[in-house]
Amino acid sequence: MSFRRVVRQSKFRHVFGQAVKADQCYDDIRVSRVTWDSSFCAVNPKFVAVIVEASGGGAFMVLPLSKTGRIDKSYPTVCGHTGPVLDIDWCPHNDEVIASGSEDCTVKVWQIPENGLVAPLVEPVVSLEGHSKRVGIVTWHPTARNVLLSAGCDNVVVIWNVGSGEELFRLEDQHPDMIYSASWNRDGSLFCTACKDKSVRILDPRRGTVIKEKEKAHEGARPMRAIFLSDGKVFTTGFSRMSERQLALWDPNNLDEPIAIQEMDSSNGVLLPFYDPDTNVVYLCGKGDSSIRYFEITDEAPYVHFLNTYISKDPQRGMGFMSKRGLDVNKCEIARFYKLHERKCEPIIMTVPRKSDLFQDDLYPDTAGPEPPMEAEDWVAGRDAMPLLISLKDGYVPSKQRDLTVTRKNVLSKATASSASAASGGAAKSSGSTHLSAAASHPAGVPTVHHPGSNPAMFFATILITFSVMVNSQSSNKIDTLIDPAGNATTTVSSSPAQPMNQSVPKEPSSSESSTTQISKVQSPSTQSTFQAISTSSTTTKSIVTTKRETSPKKQNNVMQSTNTKLKTTSRKPAEIKTIPSERGTIIIIVLILLLIFLILLFVFSYRLLNKRTKNAYCVSKLIHPMQQRVTTLLSPFMTASTSREELHDEQEDEDTESSYKQQGVHAPKGQESGEESDVENNDNNNDNLDSDSDDYSSMDGCDLRERAKLMMEADEEEKARQKRGQAGEGGLLADIHAFSGSAVWSEEKSEDGAKGSEADITAL
Repeated sequence: MSFRRVVRQSKFRHVFGQAVKADQCYDDIRVSRVTWDSSFCAVNPKFVAVIVEASGGGAFMVLPLSKTGRIDKSYPTVCGHTGPVLDIDWCPHNDEVIASGSEDCTVKVWQIPENGLVAPLVEPVVSLEGHSKRVGIVTWHPTARNVLLSAGCDNVVVIWNVGSGEELFRLEDQHPDMIYSASWNRDGSLFCTACKDKSVRILDPRRGTVIKEKEKAHEGARPMRAIFLSDGKVFTTGFSRMSERQLALWDPNNLDEPIAIQEMDSSNGVLLPFYDPDTNVVYLCGKGDSSIRYFEITDEAPYVHFLNTYISKDPQRGMGFMSKRGLDVNKCEIARFYKLHERKCEPIIMTVPRKSDLFQDDLYPDTAGPEPPMEAEDWVAGRDAMPLLISLKDGYVPSKQRDLTVTRKNVLSKATASSASAASGGAAKSSGSTHLSAAASHPAGVPTVHHPGSNPAMFFATILITFSVMVNSQSSNKIDTLIDPAGNATTTVSSSPAQPMNQSVPKEPSSSESSTTQISKVQSPSTQSTFQAISTSSTTTKSIVTTKRETSPKKQNNVMQSTNTKLKTTSRKPAEIKTIPSERGTIIIIVLILLLIFLILLFVFSYRLLNKRTKNAYCVSKLIHPMQQRVTTLLSPFMTASTSREELHDEQEDEDTESSYKQQGVHAPKGQESGEESDVENNDNNNDNLDSDSDDYSSMDGCDLRERAKLMMEADEEEKARQKRGQAGEGGLLADIHAFSGSAVWSEEKSEDGAKGSEADITAL
């Protein structure tokens, strides 16, 4: 009797994910905000690297795995790029070497110190320049040492030899649009790419050809991803025509139809696949999602089996995947992710529940080790090899990593050899003349003027002479020249042409112990050119003049004989130092002194002028104050006389009016009488005010103008206060009138009617 199997048997069916505690996270990390669909994180058994925000360029942070907790803002970073970093990848054969691609169109390879960074790392080991647009993908070869693949937005894939810094292969015409992803197969013989034209391609980098191509692997317009599996199949993620996320499994031998295809959800985040070749488990992490889905790939239908989902609260901005060498085998840990939050990196451990604490052989088969099976030259020659496997039974013990050394080929070596052979041929053919840069077509006996840059020794001698003259002229305003016993202005050292150009000339022993500056020069046997340091006269400036003269035939023959002998040095008398005064420094000093004197005089003049103006203002105030007092005393009688004149005029008018009424026999109206009375009262008040004003003016004759202004301001303030008190009264206008008069009493109760009361009030006023 056979029973039907309802649940598929799998040792990874119960895998679960668990985040570590808060104290084991990496806090206060400013993760990059660049809009690029990259993982932004790379992990190996020693370090975790995270692309971070940086001002004025691109940077990423490299932390030892043990440095958990809060990361200081001043922690050093790798900051050698001039544009934002888009992708990073650790070398599988050296845990201290990492590659980075950036928007500055360069790929840089960095050597991280064994114990981590202690200072910002600016200089890379090698900088690879070959892309015309930003570089968004970098990935190392799985089996060949120092082979790196880079792909950029210029639709070009470049294979580099990092050890020599040269470009091995360049694939330009295979991709018509931007490349989304690139992945090597197990032995590194092929790689697959996902392109923006919705095609998946399998390419041979050494031949530069496309082996297989699948058009419209996913019909959606969103980015795709494609990776190679250990058995040679291709696993892809993308979007359907309805913008639903999909995963598919393809056989490279038949790309017409997928082996399996599944639709997941309708989210718009790009699915990043991470593959474990030892367990055949694929983990899918969507950017912006808060979950991790994992599937097992088998040879049984439906070939892609869903295992489980890890769900968290916060969305992920990136993800790092630890290799098998960095896992804890004692806890049955089969995978470890480093989830990037906005300000934090959180490790997530995937564990298979087992009761035994012994080593689980079925969970940990032999995995790829750090030692590469071949070198870059072997791979270029056409060799392929599988990774060298190691056992994790006793745990992985990292070995000492060797430093990455870049040995660049000298591209000038062939040119140097050819020029040397040409020089020897020219020397054999020419009669009586030798040249530093000989040519077969150059006629013999014609002197040749050589640029100092053509001979390294001559070039450095020129620089040394120039620098020494500048230093001496600036420090002591003198030019020191060496005078030999013959009276010449320079000391010459002859060298044999058989000696290499870059070999240093041995120094001559000096008999004197005095510290003197020696200016050496290299004299060519053919030209016998000398470098002279000549001081200028009062009308010319200092300059260094290179002179050249031809020698006689006899001397040339002697020189040719001396070229076959060894370098001979002759002892000479100690050089005498002749000091020649320089006028340039003197002129500069005089100009500075005159400028300083001018500034001092200008300051003194402005100071005296300012004091003079203040004194004048003080004197003017002293003169004006008595004049104001005198004018006030003189005008006061005229003011009183004009007031008395106006009073007499008003009285005369009143008398004329009364006489006119008497002649007519008519009495003056009451309103007129009351008006006259009020006018009289107003005149009396005006007289009183004038008297008080005159008293005030008379009392202020001896006061200052400031005191008068102060008194006027106080009077204004009192008037304003009086008005405020009048407005605040409860009786209104009539109450103010009664209070002002002081004799009338307002009472509506005593008055018989309102009219009589108002007349009484007016009469009282």
